[in-house]
Amino acid sequence: MKKPGKQFLSMLFAAAMILSSAGTVSAENPEQGIHENTGEQTGIELETEELDPSVLHVRKLGEVSEEEEPGEISLKPDLSLEQTVRVSIFLDKKSAVDAGYSTKGIGTNKAAASYRDTLKQQQRSVTASIEKTLGHTLDVKWNLTLLTNAVSANVKVKEIPLIKKIAGVRSVEREMQYDPAETEADPQTANTSQFMTGASDAWLSGYSGAGSRIAIIDTGIDIDHQSFNADAFDYSIAQLDHAPELMKESEIKNLSSQLNVSGKYISSKIPFAYNYVDNNTTNLGHGTDGRGNHGSHVAGIAAANKYIKSGTSYQLASQSPTYAVGMAPDAQLLLMKVFGSNGGAYDSDYFAAIEDAVVLGCDAANLSLGSGSPGFTYTGSTYQEILNNLTKENSEIVVAISAGNSSSITDQLTTDLYIDDVSMHTGGSPGTFINSLGVASADNTGNTGYPIVFNGKNIFYNDAETKNAENMVSVKGTWDFVYIDALGTPEDYSEVNRAVSLSGKIVIVNRGDITFAVKGNNAISYKPKALIIANNQPGTIGMSVDDYTGTFPMASIVLSDAEYIKENSVSASTGSITYYTGKITVSDAITASNNVDRKDAEISTFSSWGVPGSLLMKPEISAPGGNIYSVAGYSVTAK
Repeated sequence: MKKPGKQFLSMLFAAAMILSSAGTVSAENPEQGIHENTGEQTGIELETEELDPSVLHVRKLGEVSEEEEPGEISLKPDLSLEQTVRVSIFLDKKSAVDAGYSTKGIGTNKAAASYRDTLKQQQRSVTASIEKTLGHTLDVKWNLTLLTNAVSANVKVKEIPLIKKIAGVRSVEREMQYDPAETEADPQTANTSQFMTGASDAWLSGYSGAGSRIAIIDTGIDIDHQSFNADAFDYSIAQLDHAPELMKESEIKNLSSQLNVSGKYISSKIPFAYNYVDNNTTNLGHGTDGRGNHGSHVAGIAAANKYIKSGTSYQLASQSPTYAVGMAPDAQLLLMKVFGSNGGAYDSDYFAAIEDAVVLGCDAANLSLGSGSPGFTYTGSTYQEILNNLTKENSEIVVAISAGNSSSITDQLTTDLYIDDVSMHTGGSPGTFINSLGVASADNTGNTGYPIVFNGKNIFYNDAETKNAENMVSVKGTWDFVYIDALGTPEDYSEVNRAVSLSGKIVIVNRGDITFAVKGNNAISYKPKALIIANNQPGTIGMSVDDYTGTFPMASIVLSDAEYIKENSVSASTGSITYYTGKITVSDAITASNNVDRKDAEISTFSSWGVPGSLLMKPEISAPGGNIYSVAGYSVTAK
């Protein structure tokens, strides 16, 4: 993790000096401020001009300086001349969008199609020249012509300088490869987030996303999930006062010549699906490649159906045991999988998906990906320039990119302030690019899930990710509890157990000092029914306890709920430890509540934000992303 550098501090000191020197104006020169005798405003009015930071005259990362030889390869310790890397070979002719063609209806624009054909011809010619120079077939992955004019290919490092010299080649750039978001679906809060976004008000006004198309560029979607069931989707559309224009299989066939891939029509809810990493239409979900269910989680947040099919009838999802309702429940979803068996997405993989989303008339595309280390506003990457095209007047798609899950720069200031980097940002590229729409995560103010009930209050918990134990709901029922107001050391358990047996009870201990797994392992010999960790600061805890060897459930609760339990329990002491006792019920009924005002919402502690090299605040917007219950929290096939 890169942290802020001393250069930034020097800049702050310089700014402070400038401001302090401008604070007073003497009577001898009253033309530039407040006259010290009359107190009147004097002086000239300054003219300001807004500048696009993307055109500031600063050297961009990746630009060749006067001292560097063009085509020179800078080898990292782990990069050899014989190593194969993915590169984008950008050609000198303009892309279709750069040439002035509007993205609106570009798939049926014959002039644009003809122009793209000329770019494909150029790419074939240049590819032939490259193959002749290299003496072997070029391993081409993508031929991009809509947003950029580029050939993506796997080449050896030593071949890059040779390719750069080919006529028609503008530049050759090594592509970045991305990993999927690590955050798994958190079964806590679903339709309650509609109150934060105002979605419920939009629904009442007749706006439910009907006719909209949303591209989910992620780990895939569980196409058999009941929340994406086509019959339930069709039923909802039939209830509308007007018939929206939906994407049909015939439309996709008519656009096939303008797409980078031959996608598969799944249903009216998911009319297009393709795996851009494995190049197939068979591995579309999450079952075989270990890439996680994040794609379904995101798809559910965006457009989980309004209705759930049950036999031959339909039930409102908000009134069903699932509770998962998308922000735009009547929108169609385009499944664009960019994490698969062959690894994570390269730049060209997700841009091929974006190009197809544009051709298919998508209103929005969501990318939950980013580099693990802090990104930069200026990367020298042509892909950054391509994103600029998506902000022009002739573009009608919104591409939202996750800010990242590396927390904020303020979390780094206490560890290592003085290092050689001016970046005050923890988010990764491409979310840090000037014209990307970066989205931070805000904690959902509502809750949905299986609560534990204490003193009439629903307390929502987060199950720990364990290998051996079931979730809390597996111990449903009413139990005695013992809240040990300590950290869960062997001595803590032993001392309290001498006063009151922990066996068969739900035990609660505090977060701090020792790992969650150790807290659980320390309790094994006392045979509790379950172990709950109470946070020691505001916010929720996501607990991964791979080293936990017990079989009883582990979960976490927020600080305010822990304090409520202590305030309303019977307290006692043994030695230096205070403990609390009472009864608590583990419910197996999903419950929703929205007890926190929208204005009190806070940015998730894991979410990235800050100031990259452009001195612009990134990201641009926040949305509910913490404590979100979505379709990945349950999995049921509609029947």
